[in-house]
Amino acid sequence: MANNVNRFDSDLLNLLRSLPLSRSNQMANVTEKQTHALVCQYLRIRNVMFNTDMSGINLPIGLAVQSAKLRSNTGYPDLTIYEPRGGWFALFIELKRPSKSPYLKSGKLSTNKKVQEQNRVHLDLIERGYLALFATGFDEAKRIIDAYLDGQIERIEL
Repeated sequence: MANNVNRFDSDLLNLLRSLPLSRSNQMANVTEKQTHALVCQYLRIRNVMFNTDMSGINLPIGLAVQSAKLRSNTGYPDLTIYEPRGGWFALFIELKRPSKSPYLKSGKLSTNKKVQEQNRVHLDLIERGYLALFATGFDEAKRIIDAYLDGQIERIEL
């Protein structure tokens, strides 16, 4: 196990080093695909059971149509963590790249059609006992994952 962790640490470090940095030493122009890869590496380091969609992969139209037919609807989050915590059955995260927050400066959710559809799915998942959140960038995703896995996000019945 220690060798796997060291290998993943090395892989994660190499991936982080390959990302473009701005003058302020913050990740800039990081794609959703790169964010997704970082989060998946982090989950492997933590030995978490998860599944992910094929975020950022451009499928040929025939495969994209077939894939869409295998889902009940559109708007499903990118990532599912199969670890029950705090009264939740699992954690779903919709990953966004650092420069594409689903929230406006006012703090309200964007009126973008795709974001609104994703939010409707989040609300449906929450009603069914699953935690579903947006995460903008790797750092926010990591904070959410850590808080969830450490049992800091508890479900409250209303």
